[in-house]
Amino acid sequence: MITKLKNIWVIDDDKLYTFLLTKTLNKLQASEQISVFENGKLGIDALKLRIEQQADLPDLIFLDINMSVMDGWEFIEEYKQLAHGNNIASIIYVASSSISADDMAKAKSHKEIYDYIVKPISSNTIISILEKTQKKN
Repeated sequence: MITKLKNIWVIDDDKLYTFLLTKTLNKLQASEQISVFENGKLGIDALKLRIEQQADLPDLIFLDINMSVMDGWEFIEEYKQLAHGNNIASIIYVASSSISADDMAKAKSHKEIYDYIVKPISSNTIISILEKTQKKN
């Protein structure tokens, strides 16, 4: 049985993917709240606001790499700045359609990124991610 997380964020500009992922997360009753941001800037702005308001931060973030306005790598750099000095411990999974070895290696070089998964993400993979996230929290 999966225990609900408080907040899951999906930062991705692919509307079909975000629809399917949120539908699966809702079906699994994975979280009390699922928030979707279509680029990294919107995600960072929301994170800054939550820190300022001392609101609940995301337990789990599914982060795309290739997005307009602010991509996933830029998001990670901003996230590092925010995490330094604030108590942020979100578990970040890069979820990308890229199978580039360079992207995978770059993701592994960031301690903030828990793992790199290739889209589409199966229900079994999502369940595994949720179980690992619960153990970390």
